[in-house]
Amino acid sequence: MVPQAAIAATGDADRWEFQAALYVYLPTLSGSSLFPPEDGSDSIGFDTATLLNHLKMTFMGSFQARQGPWGAFTDLLYIDLGNSKTVSRGFSIGGMPLPSTVTARTDLDIRGWLWTLAATYRPLSTAQYSLDVLGGARYLDIRQKITWNLEGDTTVITPADRAGSREATPSNWDAIAGLKGRAAFGPDHRWFALYYLDLGAGGSRFTDQLMGGAGYTFQWGEVLAAWRYIDYQMKSEARLERLSFSGPLIAVQFRW
Repeated sequence: MVPQAAIAATGDADRWEFQAALYVYLPTLSGSSLFPPEDGSDSIGFDTATLLNHLKMTFMGSFQARQGPWGAFTDLLYIDLGNSKTVSRGFSIGGMPLPSTVTARTDLDIRGWLWTLAATYRPLSTAQYSLDVLGGARYLDIRQKITWNLEGDTTVITPADRAGSREATPSNWDAIAGLKGRAAFGPDHRWFALYYLDLGAGGSRFTDQLMGGAGYTFQWGEVLAAWRYIDYQMKSEARLERLSFSGPLIAVQFRW
């Protein structure tokens, strides 16, 4: 979803313009999940930020095409995070936090895909500024797996809850709408600032995405740095209650 270069109107509305980007994204993840009772055990809940702080792998790429004021783009994010950690908070059983005499040795793994596909219309395009309105959809496919073993004075915990493993693979589509654009400045307008915003709902109760940053234009393309935030608020019946990604990215963009 990195906005493509603003090009002054030249009347060449039949020419296709393309842009592809590869970028490094280093997000932190926060959220909460609640797994319902299973096989005589209580519900298991956890705070993602407390249990998880290790990024295994991430991949991000985007592609855009535009002809005149009309265009389309797709953006793909793959993320793999995991951590083994012993905690005394951020983990609950039956809706209750762990007693002070108990700790949980946890192994949490979260991996999945985030795919955005949208059409765009550009009502404003000059050598200094461009603005696109967009509409489309975003697909979320996340796999969560948590394994735990309680340690300490576990006499107050039922045997079924002292150790176990739960797994869920929530996925959903959301319709989105938003804006993206950029403003060029400096000598020859090579420096630029950019922004992106979308809001949506559907499979989730509400989702939004924000990005802002700056970059420099070369003859072959652009290099930019930005901050990207993605948030999901799930519906009440979902095991994944909340999920958000937030962090810096560095991108290299090629255009032709």
